[in-house]
Amino acid sequence: MITKFWLYTTIALLALASCAISLTSELAYDDERAARELRGVAGLTDLRGLASQTAPLRQITLLVDAAVWKKDDLGYHAMNLVYHALTVLALLALLRRLLDRRPAAQWAAGLFALMPIGAAAVGLVAHRGEILGMLMMLIACLAWLRPQRDWIAWTVGGIFAALAAVETSMSLLLPLLLLAHDQLLLPQSPERSRARWVEAVAVALAVFAVHVVHRSWVSAYGSWSPESWETLPAWSDVPLRLLRDWPAGVFVALRWLACPLPFIHDHGLTPSSWFLTLAGLATLVALVATIRSQARQQPQLAFGVAWILAGCVVAALNVFRSHYGAVFEHELYAVAPGLCLLGGLAIERLCKRERASIRLWMEIGALAVVALTLVTWSNWRAYQFGSEIRLLSTTLSNNPDSGLCHLAMGRLCLEASRRSAGKGTLRATAEREFEKARDAGWNYYETYGNLGEMAMHRRDYTRAESCYRQALALHPTGTGGRLRLGNALHAQQRYAAAREVYQQLLAEKPRAIDLYRLIADTYESENRPAEARPFLQQAMRLAEELRQKELELQGKPVAPDPDAPPVVTLPATPAPQTNAVRRR
Repeated sequence: MITKFWLYTTIALLALASCAISLTSELAYDDERAARELRGVAGLTDLRGLASQTAPLRQITLLVDAAVWKKDDLGYHAMNLVYHALTVLALLALLRRLLDRRPAAQWAAGLFALMPIGAAAVGLVAHRGEILGMLMMLIACLAWLRPQRDWIAWTVGGIFAALAAVETSMSLLLPLLLLAHDQLLLPQSPERSRARWVEAVAVALAVFAVHVVHRSWVSAYGSWSPESWETLPAWSDVPLRLLRDWPAGVFVALRWLACPLPFIHDHGLTPSSWFLTLAGLATLVALVATIRSQARQQPQLAFGVAWILAGCVVAALNVFRSHYGAVFEHELYAVAPGLCLLGGLAIERLCKRERASIRLWMEIGALAVVALTLVTWSNWRAYQFGSEIRLLSTTLSNNPDSGLCHLAMGRLCLEASRRSAGKGTLRATAEREFEKARDAGWNYYETYGNLGEMAMHRRDYTRAESCYRQALALHPTGTGGRLRLGNALHAQQRYAAAREVYQQLLAEKPRAIDLYRLIADTYESENRPAEARPFLQQAMRLAEELRQKELELQGKPVAPDPDAPPVVTLPATPAPQTNAVRRR
């Protein structure tokens, strides 16, 4: 019992040491965005709000972190390390069962604890969902990967499989692991083999259904947008995408898994050439051939290869379904155990050989060097993830044509300019980055919107209007873009055009106080105070209603403001004959 305790303790300490430097990290942009999503959730009892989040388990843990750690970045990263350690311990328990407590299990778990590929998930709080999803998958595997499965095992495993399905798309790996376990590690008759196939297919359909239903719910009621994140290609493009991008994605996933260096970008490598497609097809053939040749002699080895194959296939699906068209490195956190299992089996075989004492110490020293190298490598990569500037600078040094990275760097410089004395230099740098993003083909709504903001800072209102119209051509219903377009028109003293834009927004958001004030400003700028007065009074009345609601929520007595304006009826506004917000 003591030996088992110290084994688990040692493996947990290795997991904590692998990315310990992340405790000194700040929250990167994606981390802050994940934390901001908490504003749509009233609390842990708001089940509808939590279910409407893209990664509900991640959001639940972030709610707990926000209550315990407040704004301390260290606490968020410390909890990431704890969840990583728990995942490593769950993997150790699973491998000890599958390998009959052979030393290969502890070697494999130790390698997984130190794998640099985990830095992408552990180093960024926004990617905590991959860790939690992997933990749920391993618990489901502990319930399912056994010779006999009763209804209790199916129920417990099903609950955790459902939690994994709502947390990460890598949960589709689970039925493939179940199938590989049953076909490779369990001796069975042909009839039983067919039954196991049926079970695996049923699990795959159930996991896929839960994942799709949850994403559909989130797209309808939550903050996740299918137009901006995971849009399937047009049906006419499906055959070509399947033929080219999917095998290429398998190869890129394997390349990330084998050597996450040099650090390109968190969003991975984009498969865009037929060479990568051919390499991916060769990889698929080689992995399948290895599984077939080793299925009888070394079933554990074949199971490890099957884990890698299944994980790369599922990760490559991201190439097919994401508008980024790339393999996400942090998703390979769920694939790394397969590679670590192969490493554990190799180390076990090495340790069983007869050797002289001098060679024994040499091999121990070599293993120590490997462990130190992995620890250093993992911490170095976690250090890269620990700062937004380091993250983007390293990315752009290796991939200078990444429009997304130039956009993120410009946004970071723009945000820093608002807190710095040297505003001019930072704003100029931000504008250069936005222009590089546009020149790199990243002609998205944010790029033109930020270029418009730069033009507004320079008082170049004509260019600002042009940028905002280009942004709205890409996203015509963007509220922020239309509001900024109205501001640019107002700054050019085109008050009627600005007022038309504001009134369009007011029709959609009739309780937006600032819109009433902006419309009143346009009338006052034209020296028409009588027409501005009703809008100012309406703004004051809405502000008073908001104040009273806040007092009611705080349980304080509500006293009407004696200076509050009476209820007024706004003048009728004729329907605009032309659309001020139009495509160009």
